Formats: sequence, C-alpha cells, structure tokens
Amino acid sequence: MSWRKVSLAPTCQFGRYGAEVVVRYIYAGEARDIRLPGIIWVGLLSSVRAGRIVRLNETWTPWLASGGRARQRAGYVELGYGYLFNREERIPGSVWEQITAAMRSGGLEPLPSVDAAELEA
Repeated sequence: MSWRKVSLAPTCQFGRYGAEVVVRYIYAGEARDIRLPGIIWVGLLSSVRAGRIVRLNETWTPWLASGGRARQRAGYVELGYGYLFNREERIPGSVWEQITAAMRSGGLEPLPSVDAAELEA
C-alpha cells in the first residue's frame, strides 16, 4: 500500500490521486474518503500549521483568502471551499482532530501517490 499513515491519526491514511489529496478514515466501522483538490489541501495545511483554524464553533472561520471557511457544528467539522463555497466536506470532529494533528506534525510530506486499485480497496 502506498498510503501514508501517521501515528497521531490512527484511523486515517493519506495519499495523492492525480490532482487530489485523499484522506481515508474509519468512522463508526465504515471507511470513508475526503477528496480535496491539491491547491485547497495546500491552503488548508498552511492554515492549520499557522494556527488560523484552532478552535472552531458554529460561526464560519475563514482559512483561505480565495474562499475557504470552516466551522464545527453538531460534532462535525464542515469545510466550505470553491467559488461561492459550492464544495463542502463534513468530517466527524474526532477525525478532524486526528487530521489536524497529522498536519501539524509535518509527517505528511511528501504524500505518496495511490492508484485506482488502492482507492477501490
């Protein structure tokens, strides 16, 4: 397997597929994927490491000047991005904590490429 695993994020694995970054995580016994355009991932990674996304609440917090925002509501973190925030990811709060810990650790670079077969597994 080509996935990157980080001890701070035991339920997550990270990889690149084409121009996307894929975060696969296990939640409630089910594997789920988050797919973010690479440029969005870079902005999110930079914002997390700079401490711009630390304590989220129900109010949207901007994290990308060109249109990225985040909030935490009902136990989930919602990421909005893209033109008029037309793209959104909803991530369980416990998984978000693992993802951001992995981001801050510096253990994700470089992300390995995963192929279609690995995405289907």
